[in-house]
Amino acid sequence: MSESPNKIREQLLAQNEPTRERRLKYEKENQAMLNQLEVGFRREKWGTGILWIYATLFMTAALVVTGYRNQVQPEISILAFGFTLLIAGAVELIKHFINRSRVEVLKELKAMQMQVFELKSHLPEHSRLNRGDEQRKD
Repeated sequence: MSESPNKIREQLLAQNEPTRERRLKYEKENQAMLNQLEVGFRREKWGTGILWIYATLFMTAALVVTGYRNQVQPEISILAFGFTLLIAGAVELIKHFINRSRVEVLKELKAMQMQVFELKSHLPEHSRLNRGDEQRKD
């Protein structure tokens, strides 16, 4: 009777272990996902940079033009638009920095996950089974 549960347990553990093909497929999927994130991140970096440069140049020009003119009323709307554009650019910069840190953390997490998979694959089979017996006794 004791052989049957151990046999079933070994079969279940063997099903749970990732095969080499599954691990390679998983690595390729992770690499493709990280490449897509990297491409999107570069696009976002350029877009955010262009928006920030445009906002600062527009705001500088609006302030210079308003400073040299004596009429204040028509330029108030231009200054309001300039400040709004500057705030929108700052928000995009903050979003960019948050996304950059998110992508970096995700890359590190996936690299650590692959290292854990590699370490698990190098463990001898009987040490994994003995470890499971010890956990079940506790």
